[in-house]
Amino acid sequence: MLHRTRDLLVRQRTMLVNALRGHLAEYGVIAPQGLPSVPKLIELAEKARGTALPELAWRCIRLILAQIEDVHGRIGQVEQEILAWHRTNELSQRLETIPASA
Repeated sequence: MLHRTRDLLVRQRTMLVNALRGHLAEYGVIAPQGLPSVPKLIELAEKARGTALPELAWRCIRLILAQIEDVHGRIGQVEQEILAWHRTNELSQRLETIPASA
């Protein structure tokens, strides 16, 4: 269940990042895809605020950013729970020793 919850949260974060990119692209604010590009996208949006990006649009962007931050934090919490469970579960630890195939 922990892994499915993490997977759901990761998909939600991906949806939010894609929405952020899409909304900002409508105003000519463009950055590469992917989670590592979000800080650059935020920086570009802040520079465009008030000029290419109207204040109302900026408020909407801030809502999406808050959701991304929240989901990102929850993913970290679930990952910590997965790791804590793994440390206490003998079967999980044995599975970890199986070599992965390429």
